[in-house]
Amino acid sequence: MDIYKDGKVLPNTIQTVQELDKFWLKMTKEILGSSMYIKVVEINEIPFYDGYEIQLVQQFDEIRSLHVYTISAQESLEETLNSIVNYSSKVLENLPDIYRPLYAELEQEHWEQLFSLLEGMEWMVQAVEFSMILMDQTQQNEAANTTLQTIQQGLQDHFVAMDQLLKEEDLIGFGDMLQYEIEPLLTELTRIDVVGEDVVQ
Repeated sequence: MDIYKDGKVLPNTIQTVQELDKFWLKMTKEILGSSMYIKVVEINEIPFYDGYEIQLVQQFDEIRSLHVYTISAQESLEETLNSIVNYSSKVLENLPDIYRPLYAELEQEHWEQLFSLLEGMEWMVQAVEFSMILMDQTQQNEAANTTLQTIQQGLQDHFVAMDQLLKEEDLIGFGDMLQYEIEPLLTELTRIDVVGEDVVQ
């Protein structure tokens, strides 16, 4: 098995899953120790952004090449914030089309949009939480971290409330929350950017 980290070959004599597990633990410990993160793992040139450890075990007998690509905390922060900003912008564009039908009669496609939005918000809460961890590690300014923390708490609180409103079938309340609570929070998120070593609004 050929193993590479960031394009450089890592000598190994791996013959069993147990040996791979030991090798993997040592390598990931070194990666974290150098304040880096695994960005993607390619198994036989197929990329995995998560779940790769399970794949390593399941595909062990077929693995020919294993490429591990890492990313710094600063780069990860920039990528994560860019993803958050881009997602927020897309949601804002479509938000009126999502909440307007809530005041009328919902079709199947509208329900699908609502559940898709809830899934997206759940991801966004996790992404913002991850960004705050990265800010601490990269010593970003405290004001930016506080801004993200406020947004994250607002999203989390509203996410729980929205889930409850859907269960109660209070669609008007759900629409009001999207329009008057979520929309302003998403607008705030679109103003966040990474410039050099500082996150600014």
